[in-house]
Amino acid sequence: MTNAGNFTVNDNFCVAVTESDNGIYESNDEVINLQCTDMNVLCNPPEALSPVDLKLCFSFGLSVLLIACLYALFNNNCYELLPNLQETSEEKDNVYDFSSTKGIKICSHNVNRLEHKLDEIKYNLMFSENPPDIYCCCETFLDINTQDNFIQIPGFILNRKDRLSRGGGGLVAYFSEKVTFNRKAEFAISDIETMWFEIKPVHKKSFLLCSVYRPPNSLINWIEEFEKEITTAINHNSDIILVVLDKHAPIITKRVIRDRQPEWFNNEIAYARKMREKYHKVGMWSEFKFWRNRTKHIIDESKRNVYSKMVKDSKASKDLWKCIRSLNPSQQEKPYELLNENGVKTNNVSEICNVFNKFFTFVFENLRTDRCMSKTHDYAKLNQFVQKKFTKSEQVKFSIPPVTINGLF
Repeated sequence: MTNAGNFTVNDNFCVAVTESDNGIYESNDEVINLQCTDMNVLCNPPEALSPVDLKLCFSFGLSVLLIACLYALFNNNCYELLPNLQETSEEKDNVYDFSSTKGIKICSHNVNRLEHKLDEIKYNLMFSENPPDIYCCCETFLDINTQDNFIQIPGFILNRKDRLSRGGGGLVAYFSEKVTFNRKAEFAISDIETMWFEIKPVHKKSFLLCSVYRPPNSLINWIEEFEKEITTAINHNSDIILVVLDKHAPIITKRVIRDRQPEWFNNEIAYARKMREKYHKVGMWSEFKFWRNRTKHIIDESKRNVYSKMVKDSKASKDLWKCIRSLNPSQQEKPYELLNENGVKTNNVSEICNVFNKFFTFVFENLRTDRCMSKTHDYAKLNQFVQKKFTKSEQVKFSIPPVTINGLF
């Protein structure tokens, strides 16, 4: 077997070799050590692949193509294929719905045993997108056996008030480490479950926060006890309380519609009144006068028809008198007015009673002081007049028998 091949190093050196050629070849520039062992591998052209090799190559290429298509499809449409997963993750990140809330965020829950729900609360406070700054919960069911480190949440400051008298109840408040606050234990003067805090926001006025729980079986005196605590807080921070009340619970005057309208009232009268108020509010006086007169006319006509029918249909004197009293209702008497000691008019019943009481109590003293007779007066004429009136024949002796206490009753 003779296999030959050409080995070219550069343009100046080219040598032909066979299967058994081994040796050193020199050129003008370099020395080459050449050893040929298997010319069938080095020099012969590759043979054609077998049918088995073609099937393997085709299967491997098809697998690579399929994997590439699935990868591209998953990257482009993964959110469309799993919409529920996306919605679940968004809801989980925004549990408390504070995304657009500014200022201090406060949340309160009735947890009904804190230990059973501590893991969920801890996860929501630590991993939510916008967790509350202050988280209050009631009905914690904690006692002295539960240590603070067991219910502590990283990033929050714990405040608690357990119910010591009996089971159940209890309050817990978690404050973010970013919030500045002071606990006002001096406001909790009663035995009800309350925790008072003074919150001090940055660059804003401080305000009071009360976490309170009223048990379902509490008595009416619970409200009285809570009012005492509110009074204590108002006396201590009256300016803060009044500012908050004026902002969130201002005193307003509102017209209240009667729950029971008279029998002569109908939808036509209601519409006429509505149009009258509408044109009066916008200042269209000609239309306002028209609907004012129209309303009065409709009311008079409706009253006339209703009362005429009531008189005709009344079969007993009771129904007739009812109709008459509705035509001429009794006016509520105004409370009496009286000048007090300072000369100011008052209609307070207690003040009026005190004025009368003082008057009748000291009336005798006032009269005796005003009409006191001095010792310089001559009573001779008065004695003579009395002696003339009482003659000896008219004088009758009499005595008053003693009276005992038992004889009076």
